[in-house]
Amino acid sequence: MSLIDVGLHLAGVPDELVAEIEKVAPNAAALLKIIKQAEPTLQQLAPIAVKVEPLIAEALPLVQAAMPLIAQLMPLISPALVEVNALLPAAQDAIAFVQKQQAAATAPIPSPDRFGAGSA
Repeated sequence: MSLIDVGLHLAGVPDELVAEIEKVAPNAAALLKIIKQAEPTLQQLAPIAVKVEPLIAEALPLVQAAMPLIAQLMPLISPALVEVNALLPAAQDAIAFVQKQQAAATAPIPSPDRFGAGSA
């Protein structure tokens, strides 16, 4: 049974039962209320989940293996983006300069006229 199937099953719990559960397990009751409110979304997701569950099952071990790497990367991403944004204008200027130099280097060299001077 998928998580969405469980959610749809729990969404069918009567409100009276949720009220009773709330007396002894407020967190579980809050979870049930959220699931009940999300029932239309869960119903839309159910057929999609059937299709993607095998892919998720295949990808989950890889995601879990990548978690230490992701934990290392997360605090660096935002500061790195700030740095890249600060460096970008200078990099664009450098690229434009190199392109201009390359264009000048590949421009045809004027052929000398019969007196040895370049043609005008």
